[in-house]
Amino acid sequence: MPFSVTTQPHLGGRWTSLRDPAGREWLWARPAPERNSVRPGQEFVDAGGVEECLPTISGHPDHGDLWTRSWTPDERGCVVTTPEFELRRSITAADRITVDYELRGRPGTGFIWALHALLRPDPGTWVEATPGPCRAWPDPARLVETRWPAVLGDERFPGLGPDDGTAMFALLPDRPSLTVRQGQARLRFQLRCPGQPVSFGLWRNLGGFPAETGSAYRSFGIEPMLGLVPDRARAEPAELARIPGSGQVRWQVVIDGG
Repeated sequence: MPFSVTTQPHLGGRWTSLRDPAGREWLWARPAPERNSVRPGQEFVDAGGVEECLPTISGHPDHGDLWTRSWTPDERGCVVTTPEFELRRSITAADRITVDYELRGRPGTGFIWALHALLRPDPGTWVEATPGPCRAWPDPARLVETRWPAVLGDERFPGLGPDDGTAMFALLPDRPSLTVRQGQARLRFQLRCPGQPVSFGLWRNLGGFPAETGSAYRSFGIEPMLGLVPDRARAEPAELARIPGSGQVRWQVVIDGG
């Protein structure tokens, strides 16, 4: 069997299924019927799956300006237009998944993009990445420079244990790939975009979010990213990806079994 992907172009281009050649479903989902009627600018509705985030993840618009818009299928995949950008995406699934992107916009415009992939948060899940610098946000407004894999001194951070009421976003800059291991199954993400700041985001929510509503749940996200912070409004110029003089940026994500 090959890899397979199911998407909903009319609902933000969202991925609802990612199966590997063994038939394993990697994506997590939660009941969120309000996801079907969102409008641009609305607060993010977390239904799981994979969402496209551009031109920011956190901040405004919440999780960006793509997930609330209808994408139009065409002969090259599908395309979505916002007041700032046009993004085209083409997905090929065979012995691996290859996702090709082409972004068009005004030269000089800075942005953040992420493939916001919420995977099954199975206990024992482990994230494998090259040791080195890591950026962590113990709360959304506080950035701490630390090291991977012992993020903020916690050697258990790359793994998912039982719920402990914590939730944190971390970012691994300048990594070409990242692998998720669940038992004997592995899923590797690779991101290629020469000339732009490349990173991987990791969302680790063990029952700590959303704490303020009393309805916290468990979720786990891997996010291939262009940019070095989650919030465009808080970024330094060098922390943003940027549209060059040609007016377009192309990049590629490859997902395989590692």
